[in-house]
Amino acid sequence: MSSSGGAGGKRSVADVLMGNARDAARKAKKGAPAASGVPSPKKPRTKTAAEADGATAEPAVDEKPPSPAKSPVKSKRPSSPPKSKSKADDAPEAKKRSPSPTTSKTLAAAAKLEAAEKPLSPKRAKTLAAKSDAKPSDQALVSQSKDQASQPEDKKTKISNATKSEEVNTTLELKKKGSEFDPMAAAYWKPGEPVPFLFLARALDLISYESGRIVITEILSNVFRTIIATTPEDLLATVYLSANRIAPPHEGIELGIGDASIIRALSEAYGRKEEHVKKNLKELGDLGLVAKASRSSQKMMYKPKPLTISRVLDTFRTIAKESGKDSQDKKRSHIKGLLVAATDCEPQYIIRLLQSKMRIGLAEKTVQMALGQAAVYSEKGSPPKKVQSPFEEAAKIIKEAYSVLPVYDKIVPTLLDAGVWKLPETCNFSIGVPVGPMLAKATKSVSEIIDKFQGREYTCEYKYDGERAQIHCMEDGTVEIYSRSAERNTGKYPDVVDAISRIRKPTVKSFVLDCEIVAYDREKKRILPFQILSTRARKGVTINDIKVSVCTFGFDILYINGKPLLQEQLKVRREHLYNSFEEVPGVFQLATAITSNDLEEIQKFLDLSVNSRL
Repeated sequence: MSSSGGAGGKRSVADVLMGNARDAARKAKKGAPAASGVPSPKKPRTKTAAEADGATAEPAVDEKPPSPAKSPVKSKRPSSPPKSKSKADDAPEAKKRSPSPTTSKTLAAAAKLEAAEKPLSPKRAKTLAAKSDAKPSDQALVSQSKDQASQPEDKKTKISNATKSEEVNTTLELKKKGSEFDPMAAAYWKPGEPVPFLFLARALDLISYESGRIVITEILSNVFRTIIATTPEDLLATVYLSANRIAPPHEGIELGIGDASIIRALSEAYGRKEEHVKKNLKELGDLGLVAKASRSSQKMMYKPKPLTISRVLDTFRTIAKESGKDSQDKKRSHIKGLLVAATDCEPQYIIRLLQSKMRIGLAEKTVQMALGQAAVYSEKGSPPKKVQSPFEEAAKIIKEAYSVLPVYDKIVPTLLDAGVWKLPETCNFSIGVPVGPMLAKATKSVSEIIDKFQGREYTCEYKYDGERAQIHCMEDGTVEIYSRSAERNTGKYPDVVDAISRIRKPTVKSFVLDCEIVAYDREKKRILPFQILSTRARKGVTINDIKVSVCTFGFDILYINGKPLLQEQLKVRREHLYNSFEEVPGVFQLATAITSNDLEEIQKFLDLSVNSRL
């Protein structure tokens, strides 16, 4: 795009806007037309934020510029287009009068466009596009439009321009209610083709502008429905990325990449200095926004192959598996490959996923609710007639299935093959896979508990100030220890693993024990504060290096000798617990508890639990 060199030269979009603004200012100064049926002249259209940034400043390759909208009021005589003046002719006139507010906005937009048309110098590579308040639907394909404008007119460019409007429509389609949503209308790829990562990134961007849980669930449900209808094999990867995970938590697969490495990879991918990236990070407070701004200011020599959801997840898993010499260099190389190929808001969410900080208020339970809702809409003959509230029931089934078997690799394929209503029959407890913990609900007083149970007996236990643990002992003697968040903690407690052979009875071959590990002073026979327990190293601990001793307090058993006990009553599970282990003071003890319905007795027990540290 070239600037006009005079009256007969080629005019840029910025020049047209500035000329229209000046003409409007002159007409405004002369006064509004009298109300005699004579139509008022058209006001110059103020550009949106996205247009001012260059998103639609110039028609894309092989596209015709849109024709001007027809006025609903017909004028008596056609008005001739205003004559354009050169900048030199208008300079004196501009000093004499100040433009109106509307004209000022238009002039600002035009000036911004004119600046965007000039080639970027290395010192001005930084952009503040990330600070724009425009919604994602308004900012669609900013980066792609700039890339396409610099490419020759070929078949690939034509196809890309043809799909531009389809991708923008997808953003609007995803916001529809579930009953009005058409999955095929939201998809801009052919059935069976890999799902573009941009589709998920746009959806996450939409969610970032919402605060209501119902709306967020509906948008994500529409994403899942679209993928089920087109490329169901990509649903698993989409669920993992939406939940901000790359693998089941108990597998211990971590990206192992810090912000310093991400900043360096971002700088190398977009040809920027690290100090400039850090300065932008300080200004914006979000490395994802810095990545998005850096990408939008970069000119590409060629258009990389679009990212897909499956490729992004596979690359993340590859990053997590890199180890040994030069592993950090290899990880940065993988990140650079993703960032170079990313467009639009993709860099923003690639970085946030790498940091495990989505910043959009999307909880994993909401992902599970959306998956259940999508399953109800997508299954034929769903829901069964006996189900009164299908969406709530489907969400409950998925949550329960995940709490028993927190492995999406088993839940999602089962959901696609057998349906959501069959999950309870197929996704069952498996030893070696930690069960989601049953959490307590706080009450204000003992009397509130008495009123709730209405005279029935119930069990009260001490609450220990330690770390929740789930110990899995397999038939072959292998022992694994998991945290309440299903992370493997076996390497943190080698002394607990060593004690298993001493505490289990000879008849016990395998078990899953729910317990609390606390710091313990064996000389004084008392529990130590949690702060002391937290000083133990997390990994690679050896028995000889241990300085803080621990004691394990068992309070429930979930599995014994090949038999799951999750569906058994607490009374039955307790009998198995007491009959399966031997107490070793200071090493393994059963949680102190009473079973009663007497208010005074329970209150004394609870007071003792607070004052006692034994």
